[in-house]
Amino acid sequence: MSLQTVYKYVSLICVIGIGIILLYWYGSGQPYSTLEIKERIMVLIFLALPLWFPLQGMIQNKLYTFKWSSLLCCLYFTHGVMEAWANPAARSLALSELTLSIIWFIFAIAWIKEYRKSLLSP
Repeated sequence: MSLQTVYKYVSLICVIGIGIILLYWYGSGQPYSTLEIKERIMVLIFLALPLWFPLQGMIQNKLYTFKWSSLLCCLYFTHGVMEAWANPAARSLALSELTLSIIWFIFAIAWIKEYRKSLLSP
């Protein structure tokens, strides 16, 4: 298995992991979220739905998708930092989201570098 494949799978696992964390966090509502059901649905739409957009391109090894998904992970980094700071009850979930977003960013950038190396090598 090449490094590029490892980077791709780690990035995909991080994207899916963030989605699972968000679904658990705002889907269950106990005790991490004090939001009403309508508010939790809106948060899930705005936070979990964008995670579906890069999945197909990442699976198909599309360079452009890895480039913009590395910017998308900054949204989840920011959300994790904000929730870890402001919501002590959800600090463990927020730090998990924060960690996965950092790993996603690092491995997406590493995938891009490996992809460029594979294009340049004869």
